[in-house]
Order: sequence, then structure tokens, then C-alpha cells
Amino acid sequence: MRTVPKWINKIHEAEKTEYSCVQSLCYSPDGTQMIVAASERVMVYDPQDGSLIRLLRGHKDTVYCVAYAKDGRKFASGGADKIVIIWTSKLEGVLKYSHNEPLQCLAYNPITHQLTSCAVSDIAFWSNEVKAVQKHRVNGSGRITCCSWSLDGQLLAVGLSNGFVSIRDKNCEERLKISREGCPVWSVLWTESALLVGDWSETLSFYNASGQQVMKDRPIGNLRYVL
Repeated sequence: MRTVPKWINKIHEAEKTEYSCVQSLCYSPDGTQMIVAASERVMVYDPQDGSLIRLLRGHKDTVYCVAYAKDGRKFASGGADKIVIIWTSKLEGVLKYSHNEPLQCLAYNPITHQLTSCAVSDIAFWSNEVKAVQKHRVNGSGRITCCSWSLDGQLLAVGLSNGFVSIRDKNCEERLKISREGCPVWSVLWTESALLVGDWSETLSFYNASGQQVMKDRPIGNLRYVL
């Protein structure tokens, strides 16, 4: 089976000669918007034809991560400026809050639609109902690299650079740790049957919610951006 590019767009820096690196992207649940993090900007595309719908400005440094809520009402962006911005589906910035360190990843709870933002060493929960940001410090020497909510919204997996995956509940209380023997974890993703973990050794591993490995490790190539 062959794949054919539907459309291609090179994101050029107006003030420079080089092209911007795409750090992260996500789709709206209905598939009508593709949100792209590139340089200091958040770009909104029509995924059908690749046309640029809107260029969103608000960050003062590189945007590292974007995430869309499952209810389709809002999405978030975060980056090196230590700022998280909440945008509506109508592309209006409605809220901004900060961490003490650069943002590493974002994830919306698929059931409660609560936003989780992870900086280098802390995790924050934000929801419109609470009207406040609750921050939780991650103890240990590893920096946060990635995060993912389980499909039922009960468990949050947080990947760390020291080779651990921290499994936490909805209150951010740590329930268990999975060790990857010191190899930095770079990707985590919950599926219906397992937690997938990709590490810097280019290996994909499968675990259940109790932290038990349910399938043998699979070498799969560079996993830095796979999951």
C-alpha cells in the first residue's frame, strides 16, 4: 500500500531564511481544524486542503505542545515561555496561566475535559468548573517528558527522563511506578487494552493498569515522535 501526500506546507519564518520546526500538532475532534505548534506561533489549518485558517500569537518563546479537548470546545498550547494558553474552538484566547519551568506536554482528560499541563518537574490541573489551577510537584531526579490519560479518564501516565512511568489518579496521587531501567521514556499512550511506552532505546513496551508487562518489548525504530 502506497501513501500519497494530500498537501504539503513549509512553515517559513518571515524574519529569517530558515524554516520553523513543527514541535507538536493535534486535530479537533470533528476533524475540521489541525492545530500546529511551530516556533512562537500556534497555527490553525484546514486539514482538507492545507489552507491556513488563522495564525495565533500569544507565546513569547517556542511552543512545544498543543492539545484539543474531546468536547471540541477548547484547546491549549504551552511552551518554553512557561505559559499555557486556553483557546476556544472559535480561535479566541480566553485564559492564560504559568508554570515555573518550560512546558513539556499537555493532555485533556477524555471524560471530565480537565486540562493537564506538565512542566519539567510539576503537573497542573485546570478546569473551567474549578476556576483555579492546582499544581503538584513531581519528586525525583527525572524530568517530565510526556503524559497520557486512560480512555476512562481515571489514570494519568507520566513519562520521565530517568526511565520511570508514574501512574497517577484523577487527584494526581501516585499509584505506582513502572521502571524502564534508566532509559528515558519519550512516549506514553493509553489504549483500550494497554499502556504503550516508548523509550530512548527505540523500544515499545506494553503494560496493564497494574504496571505488569503484558507483551514482550518490540524494537521499532525511533520512537521520539511516534505515540
